[in-house]
Amino acid sequence: MRQYSYYIGPLSFFTLFFTLFNSYLTSLYKTVIPSFTKDFLLRVGVSLCVLLYAFNFINFESFLLLFIGVNAGITLVLLVYIVWLKQFHLSPRFTAWKGQPVRPMLQYGLYAFLGNISSTIITVIDSIMITHYNGLGDAGIYTTATNVASIILIAGSSIYKIASPKIADYWKNNDLKTMQVLYKQVTRINLVVGCLLFIGIWANVHNLLALLPKAYSAGKYVIFFVCAARLFDLASGINGYILLTSPRYRYDLIFNILLASLTVIANPYFIKNYGINGAGFVFFVVYGVINTMRLVCVYYFYKMQPFDKTSLQVIMLALLAYVVGWQLPFMYHTFVDIAVRSVLITIIYGIGVLNLNLAPEMTDKIVAQIRQRLKL
Repeated sequence: MRQYSYYIGPLSFFTLFFTLFNSYLTSLYKTVIPSFTKDFLLRVGVSLCVLLYAFNFINFESFLLLFIGVNAGITLVLLVYIVWLKQFHLSPRFTAWKGQPVRPMLQYGLYAFLGNISSTIITVIDSIMITHYNGLGDAGIYTTATNVASIILIAGSSIYKIASPKIADYWKNNDLKTMQVLYKQVTRINLVVGCLLFIGIWANVHNLLALLPKAYSAGKYVIFFVCAARLFDLASGINGYILLTSPRYRYDLIFNILLASLTVIANPYFIKNYGINGAGFVFFVVYGVINTMRLVCVYYFYKMQPFDKTSLQVIMLALLAYVVGWQLPFMYHTFVDIAVRSVLITIIYGIGVLNLNLAPEMTDKIVAQIRQRLKL
């Protein structure tokens, strides 16, 4: 693969500037177009590239060129959007730095950079270790299972893009009271949507695995562990953003380093003895521990926590909907079974959420839109 190494530079260039433009637009509270380019345009473009290569319409080198072209395209979309907003400013004057807290900015940036490295290690080290101990076959099964489970992240990705700049503003204005309100609101919405996705995936896990080769059945409990980890990550709300933008931001780096070390130490034992399920269990434990530490830290320093009685009600309702959906007999065809089971779970869960008013921030808007459409 050495002959393809010269593609790394252009890909890194466009990835860097896409991330830069995305962060800039997020700080301006412009999150719709960045989300559309990342969550839709990028995935559609990459999928087309993969399909063209899979059906032998293009060779691998052409695939790499098209892949880089897709990343260049979405970067250009964000650049054009910034220019259209009249927010593209180039100011090479060094006087702009005069009077600015440069040293604290650099110090904060260094801690954030190191924290991102640690969190990346936590995310990817399990696949690397599975490849080392069990081979590429198990690594492929594990990666596929984690990708299925990562659907739960859809619940929080858009909300976090909106919430993160708001949290920074609340710290700037020392408005902890409003931050606490946002903390609870984000947790309620994430928990409601996340629980629905979790029980939907787990109630249909046999159907999902039936669509894949038989060997992928080994990843069944990987899906469960990763789903549970992601759900707790959502349920704990925006604690990571609160901590990272607070004066106690150094703690987040400490937590990430500790958890990265735990991942590296625990994975060899669990992978050797329990295979990919062991790696999934470590993933669950690591994310559970790091989010618990963040919750405790935010509560200890700022007396904020995101849970209330509705959190328990959402979990109990999700269990009820799952049990009903799980008891449903197989509907003779995989796709029919997925559709019927998912609709049944959604109806039971949705009626419960509406009747108990578990997420008024979300359901009030949905009900208002439905009523408005009915009047039309």
